[in-house]
Amino acid sequence: MKTVAYYRRSTNIQENSIEMQRQMARNLSYQKALLIDEEYVDDAVSSRKKTIKERQALQRLLIEIEKEKIQTLFVYKRDRLARNALEYLEIYHLLREKKINVIFTAENEVPIQYSPAGELIELLMAGVIQREGEQIVERIQETIKANFQRGITPGNLPYGYCYDRNTKTVHRNEEQLSVVKFLFDQAATDTISSIKELKNLLDIQNEIPQDKKWSTQMIKKVLANPTYMGERVLNISGEVLKSHYQQLAIVDEKLWLKAQQFLEQTAKPRLINEQPAIIYSLAGLLICKECKQPLTPFTSNRNNQQTFFYRCKEHSIKIEKNLIEAKVLDACKEFFQTLLKSNLQKLFDRYQQANEQKLQQEKNNIENEFDAIERQLITKTEKWFQETSEPEKEKLQIQLLTLYDKQENLRKQIEKINQEIAELQTLKHLMKSKLSLLVYDEPSYVETNLKSLFQDIVKEVVLNSYTMHITFKHPFLTVKEAVVDEVS
Repeated sequence: MKTVAYYRRSTNIQENSIEMQRQMARNLSYQKALLIDEEYVDDAVSSRKKTIKERQALQRLLIEIEKEKIQTLFVYKRDRLARNALEYLEIYHLLREKKINVIFTAENEVPIQYSPAGELIELLMAGVIQREGEQIVERIQETIKANFQRGITPGNLPYGYCYDRNTKTVHRNEEQLSVVKFLFDQAATDTISSIKELKNLLDIQNEIPQDKKWSTQMIKKVLANPTYMGERVLNISGEVLKSHYQQLAIVDEKLWLKAQQFLEQTAKPRLINEQPAIIYSLAGLLICKECKQPLTPFTSNRNNQQTFFYRCKEHSIKIEKNLIEAKVLDACKEFFQTLLKSNLQKLFDRYQQANEQKLQQEKNNIENEFDAIERQLITKTEKWFQETSEPEKEKLQIQLLTLYDKQENLRKQIEKINQEIAELQTLKHLMKSKLSLLVYDEPSYVETNLKSLFQDIVKEVVLNSYTMHITFKHPFLTVKEAVVDEVS
């Protein structure tokens, strides 16, 4: 089985990082009389931006370990393998399973241990590694922000500019910028009414340099870019920064704002005369008494006036939409009034309060037990680090693992109780919303929520041209009523 080494550096700025890691691995391999058979190198590859599968050398290394071809691995530090906590633990579990002899070449790097307490230590260190990586990213972002605001690095530049990394200066392409200036000047006039007209005008201007084929989308993008009035915008991790670069300006703010007005006017959608959607709130609930099939929505046009119905074409049942929906709504109100008279609300509140109190008490007891275990874990981990006797260390390892498993079980119990409490609250709000709808008669509110109400309360409405039989989603309450068919 092979002895190998793995090296990684995040960026090409760290010139000596790979060579430094290689030299330290070789020095330590000489001391331990181990010959390095193969080296795996991920050069200028960030473990934050790249997953395990995207880092080719690490992926090959893990495959070789999986195939049990490797016995010893030299690596500088844990963070060379991964900075993400979950990815590091995934690698750790593979190393432990295959019993890989991992040798860290950096000074003061705690040796890896394949034991219950060792896994807990690796879990803690994985969190530290990830936080260190996040702090590095934060420092890099702060540097980018500072350089942007000081005018050192303007970011990705649009058409007409290029950035020289060697001299750290921005160069203007005056020929290209003359095309951009032409676009702004024309957009500010009253003679152009669309982006397409502006494109056509650009195409026929032979005296204007044409180093690219312009599209309407490209023209929009250019006119909307504030760089051409000297203002650069940087969006980094959701934070928007602005900085003024006077050397980039080719138009003043007044001309740029006129171009924005032009874009806004040309982007206005054409008004479409759309009829509001008609909501058939009882769709699927109205049943023909004769054929037992649902009535279907139907629209009648007479004298340029629309009327809306539910109908069963086969049995000549046709009833006006607003009439039947109003009758069913009245029946629903009566249904709930009957329930309310039987102290439904008080019974429900009593049920909810009793169950919430019971669940909260259970949750408090579990949280107290969880905190007690947390204190034990901290105390016993400190003892493990200080203990020199191997037998005592083994005992502490077993105790730590048992406590850790018990704490995870308690965590799951707390999550389950939180979910049950949330469901009780949801049930209460749902009931209140349905009750409020029955006493709230504002037309638009009722129209919007009526379908949901009927679906929740009404089981079916069986009718013919003269009678209606409503069955609610309640085992003891139905309503029979005469229905007048006012439309022949």
